[in-house]
Amino acid sequence: EDQRSVAPLVTMLVDAIMAEARRRAATLPGGRLDPPVGFFLDEATQIAPLASLPSAISDGRGIGLPIVVVVQTWARPGEVWGEAGAKTIWQNAAAQLIFRGVTDTDGLESLSRLCGDYEERVVNQSRSAGGWGETHSSQRRRRMSPDEIRELPPGQALVMYRGMRPVITHLTPYFEGPHALEIKAVQDEIKEIKAALAKLRNEA
Repeated sequence: EDQRSVAPLVTMLVDAIMAEARRRAATLPGGRLDPPVGFFLDEATQIAPLASLPSAISDGRGIGLPIVVVVQTWARPGEVWGEAGAKTIWQNAAAQLIFRGVTDTDGLESLSRLCGDYEERVVNQSRSAGGWGETHSSQRRRRMSPDEIRELPPGQALVMYRGMRPVITHLTPYFEGPHALEIKAVQDEIKEIKAALAKLRNEA
């Protein structure tokens, strides 16, 4: 409920920052921001459903506006940006990270096909009057089945990066990373701000 109530404000703010970043990029040599301005849109369909996102993600990298879009389900991007817009976002992303727990069967099948196939050698043994013999053949198998993608171990993700083969990456939780203490300090500040706001609301 909180997300729905503030989504229009956040969307307007992000849209304004993105428009200003584009304006500034156009005035710089090469038409590119240096350093770049990153947009990390967690729960993008809920909190920042920018109408311009499909086109922005297509050309953002080229002008120094890298965009990270995080969604929880396959269906939501299509509901917000339409099927064409959702495909544009997916296809123009330089990298896709897929975490465990995906339950959409069509999406899992598509991911499995994107992972590609490999040739598996098969050795068959048979017995005849002359003794044991072997025949060799090969068959195509998926590198990752839909079930293997859905059941990725905790702390791992499937990564698809441009034209490279998909890989499994091991992730470091933020609370174990090099900036853990800094993040904890910010989290504590946010808790204090929330507590102060709640107190003001109660007093009002």
